[in-house]
Amino acid sequence: MDPDPQQEPQKTSYRGYKYDGGYNYGYNYGGYEPETHEHRSFKDYVIIFRERFWLFLFCFAIIVTGALLYTLKKPKLYKSVSQINLARVNSTPIDTGNEKSPESMFGHEEFVSLTKILESPTITAMVEKRLQAKEALYNAFLEPFQGGGDENEPIIAFPVLHEYRSIIPTRLSWNVRIEFVHQDPEIAASVVNLFAQCFRDYQLGRSTERSIQDIAKLETEVQEQQEKVSKLEQQAVQYKTKFRGLGLDNNENILLQELALVKKRLIEKKDGYTVMQLRWQQILAFEKTSNPLFGLLDLTSISSSTHVSSLMTRFSQRKEEVGLLQSRYRNKHPKMIQANQALAQTEKELKDAITHARNKAFADFQLTEINYNDALGSVTQKEQEYNDLEKNREEYGGLTRQLDLERKFLEHLKVLMSQESVRTDTRESSVNIFQEGVAPTEPFSPNIILNMAMGILLGSAFGIFMVFFTAFIDNRVKSPFDIEQVIKLPLIGVIPQIRKKDSFEKARIIESAKDHHVKEAFRSIFSTLGVNDASKEAQVILNTSTIPGEGKSFVSTNLAFTFAESGYKVILLDCDLRLPNVAKSLKIEHDSGLLDYIQNEANLEDVIEQEVFPNLDILAAGGRSRTPMTVFNNANFSALIEDLRQYYDKIIIDSPPLAAVSDALNIIPLVDGIIFVVKYNTVKRNTATTTVRKLSEAGKPIFGVVLNNMKSKAAEYYYSEYYTGHYKSYYAAREDATPSPIASRQPRQKPRAVKNINLGEQSGEAQA
Repeated sequence: MDPDPQQEPQKTSYRGYKYDGGYNYGYNYGGYEPETHEHRSFKDYVIIFRERFWLFLFCFAIIVTGALLYTLKKPKLYKSVSQINLARVNSTPIDTGNEKSPESMFGHEEFVSLTKILESPTITAMVEKRLQAKEALYNAFLEPFQGGGDENEPIIAFPVLHEYRSIIPTRLSWNVRIEFVHQDPEIAASVVNLFAQCFRDYQLGRSTERSIQDIAKLETEVQEQQEKVSKLEQQAVQYKTKFRGLGLDNNENILLQELALVKKRLIEKKDGYTVMQLRWQQILAFEKTSNPLFGLLDLTSISSSTHVSSLMTRFSQRKEEVGLLQSRYRNKHPKMIQANQALAQTEKELKDAITHARNKAFADFQLTEINYNDALGSVTQKEQEYNDLEKNREEYGGLTRQLDLERKFLEHLKVLMSQESVRTDTRESSVNIFQEGVAPTEPFSPNIILNMAMGILLGSAFGIFMVFFTAFIDNRVKSPFDIEQVIKLPLIGVIPQIRKKDSFEKARIIESAKDHHVKEAFRSIFSTLGVNDASKEAQVILNTSTIPGEGKSFVSTNLAFTFAESGYKVILLDCDLRLPNVAKSLKIEHDSGLLDYIQNEANLEDVIEQEVFPNLDILAAGGRSRTPMTVFNNANFSALIEDLRQYYDKIIIDSPPLAAVSDALNIIPLVDGIIFVVKYNTVKRNTATTTVRKLSEAGKPIFGVVLNNMKSKAAEYYYSEYYTGHYKSYYAAREDATPSPIASRQPRQKPRAVKNINLGEQSGEAQA
């Protein structure tokens, strides 16, 4: 089916820009409306990063250098670790056993309470006191912290100890980890061991206090029991006095005396047996430890022996001598060998003495057991005799028996009190140090690998942040994103940066074909303008820019060369009357120009430089003018444009920049469309937007924007299809094989010569 002519023309796209085949262009004119891109593409971010890569390197180097200097200047810190185990000792004074054994904690709350005690300032103060007792160690401990504060304020150890120690409970156990950090590994080990020892001593002191309280309680109970026994004795005396007439003769009294004597002896034997039994059980308990032989020295009954005590003193002296010699001699030195032999001999003698004391304690225990059994038998025999004698005296017998029991219980309490006193002297702490702190060989801080990794990471992050932060605050036009989303115009071409060429070579770069990239860029602009009917049929095209120096004249000149090369009859007008540049850049030595013609001082054929390039004529400015507006508002200027339309296919007008002067606004009513030139990374976005708004208010279509002088690396990213080496080789081959487009284009069916034309006559003919 044939398309409906009434329907809206179908929109198509070319190089990413939409057009509808109509006459709507540019800023608020439709036409080359860019596709919607609300966000920058990946290429935009790559360009931003490449453009400011030096800033990234600078920020990255600062951060990494700072991390390196911090790592190198930070003093080395060593961490020593000690581990302790917390247990509970049963504090009940009256128990079934003869010795108290460590038990597990009551629960998590008690464990947390003990951990808080270890973290408390009390333990830290104890450590500080012990450090102060060792002056050399105390001074060495504080030496790294001198000079950090006020010189008049002395440095004390307490805050340092409290800050650099760490208490870490171990999960699912009753263990606590103590850590301390210092610049000296030996001091770190000494301090962490002091923390463990002070906590152990603190817990032992608390346990001893409880034992003293228990002993005081036992003393009260003994006193009460003694009063009870005294009352029973008085009752027995009163009973015997009362019933003296019942026939209690001398034999009975003698039996009673003998029974009392035997019971007294039994009590003495029982007390001795109980004491020896307790001593022997203590010996057996110490023999179950990791050091069964030397562990017996903790018992008063063993260490109090004269022989053992002297051997212990001699053994300590031998160890001290060996320690002193070790600091001066090696192990194979004769003196060291002799000292070690003497130490071993003393140790052997001490072991023998301990063994002898142990065996003697066992013999004493057996002897007291035999004596106790004999005494118990004697008491039983005497009681039987007395019971036979006192059959009829039950009340008296019951009283005497109760008295005996109370006396035994009294003796039992006395024994318990004695045992508790002995246990207090030999009590162990509920804190077990199962791992002592040792001097570390490697520092834990600074961590060079971690610090440098963090420096690299932070340096990269800071560098990237600064790159995009500066890009955010940079308000200059430098990408298609800025043109499409900020200026709201389509991008019809990108001219790459040209280096090492003067103004004449740049102006004729299309003619010379020395830069294939630039030449193909102008051909791309030519093709883009030829796609749309409005720009294709436009005869008069105005080139303008925002500020001076954006390459407006360069674009006008080479665009004119491009149209001429394609077979169009073209004339280039230099309407920048304040700073004319076309004739100068093309090295045209022509004194007259547009000003001469407008002021009726010369004919048109005299001011036009013809055939500068095949199909290309130039109308220079002919000088400078301080009032260009009077020139452009002159009727001769508008008549000139109308006359040139009859003889040229394309009229390219190079106009002044709009941000500097408003001359171009006076020319716009005479043109068919506008090309807006923006120099890469030069003009600010808000300035360019304001300029485009002025152009749009003039009512003429804006064909699009030419981004000039774009860096080659950036151009490769955006337009890699013809800015790479592959295209260069292809372009060179095509130049050799393809005929000139001038030869292939049919000339326009109009008179081309202007030398013998009288513009006045032509105007009259047109009016006729």
